[in-house]
Amino acid sequence: MNRIMSRLGILAAAAVCSVPLLAGVAPAASNDGVCESTNSEFCVFRQANFDWAADFKASDTHYENNYYPLHPSYSVDNSVSSIANYYPCPVVVYENPAQSGDTLVIDTGYGYSNLTNVTGDQYGVNMNNEIGGHSIAC
Repeated sequence: MNRIMSRLGILAAAAVCSVPLLAGVAPAASNDGVCESTNSEFCVFRQANFDWAADFKASDTHYENNYYPLHPSYSVDNSVSSIANYYPCPVVVYENPAQSGDTLVIDTGYGYSNLTNVTGDQYGVNMNNEIGGHSIAC
């Protein structure tokens, strides 16, 4: 009986110990609203000066269905006011979804704290609150 109880105790302890590990892994792979340079993320922010983050680990060419995780009633589409690229290669942002409209290339380790006076690379469109998606260029 003691062996059964101690084995059950070990199994229960292992199950409890594994829960935090699983919970800790998920946010790194998903949009958790925390822009982390150590996680190779591309981040867009609703506010200037890098506030209200939506973070990405892959291309997302359609922001229409994305929301800021810490402010879920606000759509990411056409609401980006600052950008940070911690991804290991350049990221191209697009004025419109589906990789259309004006573009802006953000090199690794760079960003814009305020897009108010930033224009696109092709047509000179002011990119503040005009970004509809991005693709990772590697």
